[in-house]
Amino acid sequence: HRGTRLGDFGISVQALHNAEQMRFGSDWLGALAGGEPPERAGLFTCFYSNCDNIVFPASAATLPGADNRLVPGTAHLALLLDRSVMAQTLALLE
Repeated sequence: HRGTRLGDFGISVQALHNAEQMRFGSDWLGALAGGEPPERAGLFTCFYSNCDNIVFPASAATLPGADNRLVPGTAHLALLLDRSVMAQTLALLE
């Protein structure tokens, strides 16, 4: 939601472009945030981890005003298959 320290790196032209977009304070992230009213954050549920290997620091994966839920010890892509995250997501959809 707010970028990642990983955005400071990029090893190819395309990767560098994508990485630049995900840097803290990038124009791209600013444009995304600027296009959403602040009250919209309350509609989001954000799952984040203290062991995310892509989005770090962990606080960057949270959204002020959202329902932010810590999933301890879980890597970035592992969040997709985490049983607790899946159960909570399905419960929210009901």
